[in-house]
Formats: sequence, structure tokens, C-alpha cells
Amino acid sequence: MKKLSLLFVCISLFLHSNLLHSEQWSRSNGNNESHRYALDSQINSSNVVELSKVFSFKFGHIYEGLTVQSSPIFTGNKLIINALEHVSAVNPENGQLIWQTELGTFALNRGLTYDKKNSKIFRPTNQGVYEIDANSGKVLHIYENLNSSLAPIVFENTLLVATLDAGIISIDIDSRKKNWQTSFEMNGYKARVWSGFSIDPVSDLAFVVTGSSGGITGWWRNDPNLEVTLIAVNIKSGEIVWTFQHIEHDIWDLDLVGSPILLDLEVNEKQYRAVAALSKTGDIILLNAINGEPIHKNSFEIVDVPQSDLPGEKTALMQKKFSKPEPFWSTVVNLENDFSHLDGENLEYVKNKLRHSKSGFFLPPSINYDLVMYGIHGGAEWFGGAIDFSSQNPSLIVPYNRNSWISRAYYTNKLSILIDRMAQKINAWRNDSESSIAKPAWVPWDRPDDAISELSNKIYSYVPFTPENEVYENQCASCHGVSRRGFYEFEGQGDLFYPPLVGSTLSKKREFIMDFEKVSSLHKSHDIPFNISKEAHAEIFESFDRYDEFLLKFGLLSNSGFWQVLLDKDRNPATKPPWGGMAKIDLVSGKKLWDIPLGQRLDSDGNLIAKGDIVFGGVLTTASGLIFATGNPDGAVYAFDSNGKMLWQDFLPYAGSAPPMTYTYNGCQYVVFIATGGRFVDFNKKGNGDFAEVYRLDSCKPKN
Repeated sequence: MKKLSLLFVCISLFLHSNLLHSEQWSRSNGNNESHRYALDSQINSSNVVELSKVFSFKFGHIYEGLTVQSSPIFTGNKLIINALEHVSAVNPENGQLIWQTELGTFALNRGLTYDKKNSKIFRPTNQGVYEIDANSGKVLHIYENLNSSLAPIVFENTLLVATLDAGIISIDIDSRKKNWQTSFEMNGYKARVWSGFSIDPVSDLAFVVTGSSGGITGWWRNDPNLEVTLIAVNIKSGEIVWTFQHIEHDIWDLDLVGSPILLDLEVNEKQYRAVAALSKTGDIILLNAINGEPIHKNSFEIVDVPQSDLPGEKTALMQKKFSKPEPFWSTVVNLENDFSHLDGENLEYVKNKLRHSKSGFFLPPSINYDLVMYGIHGGAEWFGGAIDFSSQNPSLIVPYNRNSWISRAYYTNKLSILIDRMAQKINAWRNDSESSIAKPAWVPWDRPDDAISELSNKIYSYVPFTPENEVYENQCASCHGVSRRGFYEFEGQGDLFYPPLVGSTLSKKREFIMDFEKVSSLHKSHDIPFNISKEAHAEIFESFDRYDEFLLKFGLLSNSGFWQVLLDKDRNPATKPPWGGMAKIDLVSGKKLWDIPLGQRLDSDGNLIAKGDIVFGGVLTTASGLIFATGNPDGAVYAFDSNGKMLWQDFLPYAGSAPPMTYTYNGCQYVVFIATGGRFVDFNKKGNGDFAEVYRLDSCKPKN
């Protein structure tokens, strides 16, 4: 009887283990609780060096500068790979195409979901959620007008969709009718959900994290609102159960990022159902999933923070300063020490950039100074972290970025903005297309597209009361613009910057711009011709002075802002490396266990520039204690043990652009990396790849 009982237990465990394996990676986050943790353990620390590529699948349809950010999913007999315009099903053993479905709509999204019960795949787009037959690839239905970039969740017979700006929507899978919809609008402001979505089947709660407005001015927003907030919603009713706001009135673009992670924790002999959320600030928000209360006592304190001097801006008087769990990074740049690795011409180049700069804990952007900080690209980023359950206590593995940014607030001319919009419409009329009016959400209206800049400048030159100065028009307007709006490159382009000069005589930067020697020297350091006499320089800014006073008097000044990646003269991050890393934090003790550089950067001759580079891929953990990581510009992929020791490395044809995933099929474990390159200036190969690279152990032979 004892032998039969033991046999029964073994069979039960075997069946349970295989059930879990078959359901692993049915969603791009790993599971609905977003662990990014796999029970698959065939690949371990002793044999991972045998890992080699078994097939490479080219899925096609790549747009230059855009990447695939979605981990594949596994149905049990098909590997489902997401791209920008289509979904592909391939043989999980050899990569042969089974079916490929064109969706007819472009979407940059971060996930797929497999409904095992109904054998369906759900794929979000900015037009709606596609319901696809997993066996044939046929589109069965489109849930229209659901703008989402996150993997939906199937729970029982319900489809839950976290939309960009319409909240969470619950849909009955059988009838395809809406059960309920919960908006995250408060005081006329809609919080955006673009990064993270999970559910907790234990508490029947769904969790989302929201971002900020994406701008560094917020005078037009109403407080309080639900931006930069972890929100818990009842799955059955749609009721918001609790909220926890990380940052009030965020004017730094420091979103909560990555999908919230649900897990069981025992802290101080008490059992908790916990939810962990990550931030660009390096903070870890660890709360009781049931009621939203912090699990660790005194996990944060409320501290006074500096106030904004921007006209009309009302920043929060206080913010939260987290200490437990221990933050894995900080946003504050040490202006004395973080540039000490530079020397000579390079140091002088960066110092010129920093001529008006300050840094500090929640120091607000200002017209009177430039704000230097870490965090715009992380701390953590959209791919979030993974849970290491193989350690003594559940631990969080987080890849993070540590490249510096400079945020600049500036005055804008309402007349100029009005003219820009007029030029947009004229340009659209010329092309008989309204599409030219559309702009990405992150592009401010006061920075027109290159195609209409010339038209806008022409119109502006005929407006009465504008300052007329022939020297400025001939020598300066090509960079700073006829309307003095200036110019700047986005992070995908570089760090080229010509300062906006609107209202420049009204700020504390006036002393610098009125100093001919300083302005001349600045142009020289950036290799920009400055063929202007001292007298002409004075005349230019005297005319600006009069015009700025006119704009101020008649209420024609507003303000806006933008951020740029802070690069040195060699186009590397200006602060000292590492520029990216990976940390492990014990969620029970709250202590950071280790912190290592992730990746490296080499020059064109193969010489080491820096250990630790930016990362835009992600991590995967497994039951055997391995951590797989990817996302550095050099295309490297890694396997680490749970102590942070690198055990294996290989290189992809393009940079990894999504977190790795794993599955077991016919007795062999496979690891998949999506390689489509990067979107930002640090990546040499920008979003041109279309590869899914699949690995397994050399020693494993599939059991057919």
C-alpha cells in the first residue's frame, strides 16, 4: 500500500508538473501573474555551456527604426511569434512555418495571449484586439476600437483588455459582448496604461500600472489624477478596489513600468499575497495585493521637495522616498563625480552642455536652469523584471538603464504655435491628406515636422510686431528658426540641440546669452560658425528683449519642455559607466543581493569603452536557477546563475528587443530570443532585424 501511495503521489506530481509545463508561456509575460519564470529545468548551470542555436526564423515585415517588443508564446505544439503587421505559427522543433496571418494593421505591441480552452490567440493592436484560430491562423473576430499594446488576459471565460486610455474592458468570450468597462479618468485627465497588466487569480483582482503625460510640464493637468499609479480592479465587477500613486504630478516622465508581479511572501512570520511594481526611478513598490498597504514597515517616507518656478505650474509639495525594498538605482546625477572619467576636449564639450544644469531629488524642470537626471529610459523599463523562485526567498531580477538625460523647459510663442498649426493644415490641403496633420503623441506641437518648417517660417516672417534683424535672419535663423523656436533631436536621432530663444531675455540664462565671449566660445566648442560682431550680437538681443516684453505684456508667452539623451563628444552616454546593469533584490528582507553591469560597449576597433550598456530586451528566470538576459546594443545574450555569475554568452544578428522565453517540446527545452535591433541612438542596427533565434542543448535529441 505504501508503494502504491508513493506511486500515486509521483504520478500526481508528474501530471501536475506537465500541466504547468503545457500552460507555461501561454502569455508573453510568462503567465497571468507576470512572473517571467519557467518551470522548465532541463537547461541548468552545469550544462548551459552546451546551448547552441537550432533554428532561426525570419518573420519579415520590418520597419526601419521600430522593433518587435513581444515575447513569443507556446500553445503546446506551436511557437507563436508576433511581428508588427502579422502573427506567425512555426514548428517548435525546427522553425518551419505552419501559418502566417496578415492583420492589415500596423501595431507596436508588447504581447500575445493563448486561450487553451477555445484554442484561440488574442493579439492587441491600436485598432482593436484580433481573435485568431490557433490551429489555422484564421481571424475569427476583431474587437474594434480597443487601442491596446499589452497582452490581454483570459480568465475563466472572460477576456480582459487593458487599453491605452479607455481603462480596462471585460468581454465575455462566448458572446463577445462587453461585461463592464472601468475608466481611469479623474478630474478630466485620463491616465494611460501602456506598460503593465496582470491579474491575481487568488484575490480576483486585475492590476495595471499607469504612466505620466509624457511631458515635463503639467500646468494644464488637473490634480489629483491616476497617473503613475498602481491600480487594483475587481475582475468580476470592474470596481476599483484600491490605488497607490507613486509620484504626484509627474513632470519628469518617471512612469511605473513593467507588468505588476503577483506572488506569495512570508515576511516577519506573516503570510501575504503580494504585488510588486517597478519604476523608472529604481523604486520597488511592494504592497499587500488585497488592500494596497505596504508589506514592509516604514518602506517609504514623505519628504518635502523643491517647487517649480514655471508660470502656472503647481508641483506637489511632497513626494515618497522609498527605502525598502532597497531601490536598485536613483535618478540623481552627481554633477561633480559622474563626469570624472572624461578629460580634455570631451570634458569641455560636456561642461558646455551642462552650463545651466542642476540635479536633485524631484527637482522640477525650470526655464532658469536645465535638469540633469537618470530615469527617462529607466531604472526599469517596459519589459520589467522576473521572479527568481529558486533562491531561499523569492527575489526580483531587474535589468535597468543608467544613461543620463537633460530636460529643458522653455518659453513658447503662442503666435508661432498657431502658425505651425496653420502650416500643418495648409500642407495637408496641398497633399489632399489629413494624415500629414497627425503627429506622434510624444512630439510637441511647437516642434513642426521638417516638411512644413519652411512654410511656417515664411508665414511667421509676415506677422507684424516680430523682431526684424537682418544679421539674425542671415546668420542664426537656420539653426534657431525665424520664430526662435530652436531645434532638438529625439533619442532615436542623437543630441543635436539649438536652444529656443523665445523669452530667453526673461530667464536667469539671460546673463549667459548676453555675454558675447561666452556665446562665441560655445559655438566654437560645437564647431558651429559664429560670424557675428560683438555689436551685432548686442543689437540682436536688444530687439529680442523688446519683443519678449511685448509677448509677456499681451499674454502671448506659454511654456513647454523636452528631454534629450546626454551624450559626450563621441556620442556615448556622458556619465561614467556602467550605463546599464542587472540587480537582484530579496523581496522578503528587502535587501539588494547583488548588482552587476550588463553587457559592454566596444569601439569600432573592438576596444572596450564601457562595462555595462543600456538594455532594451529583458530577462527570463527558470526553476534550475538560471537567468537569461538580452537587449544590449551589441546583440549579446547571456545566461547567469542565481548569484549573478555569467555562465554562457552568444550573439544575435541584431540586438534582442523583447524578453526571452522558453518552452519544452518532445523532451527538449528551448530558449527563444527575438532580435530586431534597437530604436535609439546607442544602437548601430536600428530596428531592421526580423529574427527569432531558438536554442537548445546539443546533447538533447527530440523524442518523436
